[in-house]
Amino acid sequence: MKEFERLNETELQKAYEVINNKILQLEEIDKFDEKEYESFLQKRIYLNQKLNRVDELIHEATRREKYPAREEYKINKNIKIVLEHKNLFSHKSDTLVSTIHAEKYFFYSDRGSSFDLLNRLGESFLKDRQSEIGFKKAGDIIRIEHPQISTPMSYHILYYNDEKKLNLSDLNVGIIKVLDDVEKRNLSNISFFGLGFYYVLTSDEVNRPRIAEEIANEVAETIITYYRDKSLSSVNTIYFGFVNNKTMNTFDKAFFKWTSLAKQDIYIQKELSRVQKNLISKNNTINLKFHTILKEISYSLNDRSTIVLLGESGIGKTHIAEIIHKNSNRSSKPFISQNCALLRSETAHSILFGWKKGSFTGAIADGIGFIQKAEGGILFLDEVGTLELDVQKMLLTYLDKGIFYSFGDSENSVETDVKIIFGTNSNLEEQVSNNQFAEDLYERIHQRVFDIPPLRERREDVKILVDHFIKNLININKYPMEITPAVIEKLSLFNWPGNIRQLKFYIEKIYNEARHKNISEITNDLINNDPPRNEAISKQQYSHLENQLKYFLGKWKDENGRFLKDIIEPIVAKIYLEDLQIPVTRSSKFLGLTGSQGKDSILYKRLAKYKEAINNLKKL
Repeated sequence: MKEFERLNETELQKAYEVINNKILQLEEIDKFDEKEYESFLQKRIYLNQKLNRVDELIHEATRREKYPAREEYKINKNIKIVLEHKNLFSHKSDTLVSTIHAEKYFFYSDRGSSFDLLNRLGESFLKDRQSEIGFKKAGDIIRIEHPQISTPMSYHILYYNDEKKLNLSDLNVGIIKVLDDVEKRNLSNISFFGLGFYYVLTSDEVNRPRIAEEIANEVAETIITYYRDKSLSSVNTIYFGFVNNKTMNTFDKAFFKWTSLAKQDIYIQKELSRVQKNLISKNNTINLKFHTILKEISYSLNDRSTIVLLGESGIGKTHIAEIIHKNSNRSSKPFISQNCALLRSETAHSILFGWKKGSFTGAIADGIGFIQKAEGGILFLDEVGTLELDVQKMLLTYLDKGIFYSFGDSENSVETDVKIIFGTNSNLEEQVSNNQFAEDLYERIHQRVFDIPPLRERREDVKILVDHFIKNLININKYPMEITPAVIEKLSLFNWPGNIRQLKFYIEKIYNEARHKNISEITNDLINNDPPRNEAISKQQYSHLENQLKYFLGKWKDENGRFLKDIIEPIVAKIYLEDLQIPVTRSSKFLGLTGSQGKDSILYKRLAKYKEAINNLKKL
């Protein structure tokens, strides 16, 4: 460096600035003379020494060696990703992973890690591999064994076929092929070098940051997605080696993003698991089929999609809808339940969607319907198939557009945010074919129909349900009661055509019977003396009931009897106490009857009147 020997300190500083600027200019150029660049670096190092300073190149190299840049990310509890400044040949691992430009084979860049690696293996080695790569395409991989260097094996991903555009899906496919092979070979450490970044170097300067980010994101997403849900893997560490800060920073951002999303997914899965446990526990079931259905329902809790609960009467559809509400993101908003079978066709529109002042007699002011009352929450419409077709189509409009029109107002739409759950015990496809259910509404909702199994198909749940009902009765009545395993076993053998509702009312009935007899244990004798109905009410039974009704109607005369007292009330008493087996206390409460309970109750007197009429009918 004779040209600098006679310079004073000021001149040395000026010379340093000139040399350093030339170095910076060269670094901005894609292709430059490596020897010229190296010559300038040597001059800068010399000038810094003359100025009693440590050159930044030496300082950076020393710092990297002593304090290497390093970032770690956990994919799961067993696998971590390590990003660090690392020299390809001083790194020891089970395998290296790099990329090759498919058309140019191994000779695509003297700045690529694959070229450096293969060049060290020798010219003859390269010639032997050229024929192999000729049959490969983008997305394929080449595995090479080279025991003569510290890492005995390497994978090379062919990631694009022409000069036009990188196909990220080829890179994705190649990485997955590498990871699959790594797992098969039970390798524990993988090291990635320069993965796809030759494409960045050959791109125009303006697009480089975007392309680099796309590649890094693809690599990070592919690896994290592959390993996130793997409970068993031979891999424990995945290294990424870098020779410059820019590339490392790009990958650092990508892995930070995707590991954060993975953690978020884990949180969502944990939250989903918590919700699923709540759905299962609140439904008092150990039946695996029902578990699966409840888990499927849990995936639809927090969106606006419509859920359809299909099941026999008494299966607990309203109860399930309430649990869905309590475990959804709408739990702080209203839950409204309505049995559509109780809606008269002429009032269904106004009850569901509200009405305009003056739209019918008695409409002295605007009124809001159930959909508006449930704003932000959940509306459960049971027996939706009983609604008139025109009302069903109004529901379809609301599901599609989130708007509806009040009764008597066809101009001003109302917009609300309500999740709707439908309940039905009917075969909707059959109803569609019979023109009883709107086909377009069925097409809109049939994707999320959940068929709730009847109690006879999950007999193992009888014990859980009985224990639950007995516990509640004890808490309400403050009267202890035991029930033996033998009794529960006997109860589980019944078919329970009325499902959970029938079981609940039957347990209340025998509990109260035991309590009134001062018995503290439900025994098989109690069950045998008054067993539950074991078959569904047949059409023949309804025909018999029809004959009884005809008898009452024929006997009743306007001048000497009252229709409600002489006909309806005795029949209702019979249905509640004998057909549905609902305890007299609950039946009386529902019907608004007061006074003494048990055999002296009003309800039993009405039942006696019914039986008297039936006896008279038999004599005819």
